[in-house]
Amino acid sequence: RSLGLRKIRQSVVREDNAQTRGLIKTVHHLIEVEEVK
Repeated sequence: RSLGLRKIRQSVVREDNAQTRGLIKTVHHLIEVEEVK
């Protein structure tokens, strides 16, 4: 929930920082991450 994902196939854009990376590391097996420039 901290990442802002609530529904299946939902996309969100988050700032790249240590906190966000930690949240992604916790659920990396459930999500797909892309770097947007």
